[in-house]
Amino acid sequence: MKRPKILAAFKVNVVSALLLGTVASLALGCRSSAYRLSTAEGSEENHTAWIVEGTGTVEADGGALVLREDADGRGMVVWLKRPVSETFDWVFDVSFSNNRCIGVFFFAATGPDGMDVLHPSLSRTGDYEEYLRGHVNTYSVSLHRYWPDGRRNPGSNIRRNPGAHIIASAPDPAIEAGVTYRVNVSKRGAHIRTEVDGVSLHDVTDDGSFGPIWQGGKVGFRLRGDASCSMAVSNVTIR
Repeated sequence: MKRPKILAAFKVNVVSALLLGTVASLALGCRSSAYRLSTAEGSEENHTAWIVEGTGTVEADGGALVLREDADGRGMVVWLKRPVSETFDWVFDVSFSNNRCIGVFFFAATGPDGMDVLHPSLSRTGDYEEYLRGHVNTYSVSLHRYWPDGRRNPGSNIRRNPGAHIIASAPDPAIEAGVTYRVNVSKRGAHIRTEVDGVSLHDVTDDGSFGPIWQGGKVGFRLRGDASCSMAVSNVTIR
């Protein structure tokens, strides 16, 4: 299993809906990232990290977090190490360099029985099955759904994992490469809404048919695709 890496120097604005306790960096020989934490009172701290797992490379480039897959890679996920409550708005800009990849955005992610999804006992290789049917309790929304050979995989889904249960589906609005899309993922307990460029995409309530409602947890960005494709994420805000 690959050990998670700490990503350096990418900023995200996090407002008062988050837990504000200090989170220590993992001792992996890398410096922690210095993202900006903005509280309701306007104070700032810089002591948390993004964690990378799976195959590929991640760079902080001009204020954007750029994910790029390795050749024949399994996929990669960049997690925000700080947990997010069960009620939040997660806003970010995302773009894709070509039509040979898919972006998946995890939220409310924990391990079994509420364990931290980044606990060392839950280490992962980046393979998608580990998130769909493994030991990760999470919701996810998919955008820009293309196979690595360029075939389009229609539709944007919200899944409840493990089990890969589709609880909402809609036409994918983020099909163009080289275009920056503004994404908003909103969660209020069991109620989940997503928007792309201010237009409603999903509006669904998890009715508990597949098990208990996932509450708070980690958020993360996943890329899977051809090595020629990169995904850039910027202007990340959680409130």
